[in-house]
Amino acid sequence: MANVDSVPAGRYGKQSLESLHWWQDLRSRIVETQDVRAALAFVEHGECRAGIVYESDARISRKVEIAGFFPDASHAPIVYPVALVSGSESRHKVYLEHLQSPAIQAIFLKHGFRLIR
Repeated sequence: MANVDSVPAGRYGKQSLESLHWWQDLRSRIVETQDVRAALAFVEHGECRAGIVYESDARISRKVEIAGFFPDASHAPIVYPVALVSGSESRHKVYLEHLQSPAIQAIFLKHGFRLIR
């Protein structure tokens, strides 16, 4: 899994393992990586039997199988906010509208993201 002290995915993973009371039993067996993609690569290459990564990252690999999901309540919400700041150019507003279009939202859903407003 990604580093639990410096990488958001690692922090979420540790929160889930603690919430499920698995952290103490597993912590000595965990290999922490620089990021989620490195954790995924460890599993893809058979260097680890399992990994903790974002669903969207696991879906891009043809070499791993998703074994399960942590309950949403076991970790802080994972949110990727987007907003315009005052003074934004019109092209930025067009881009934000594009992100909110049904076609783009369908792509996000296809890749494992859930949309909130």
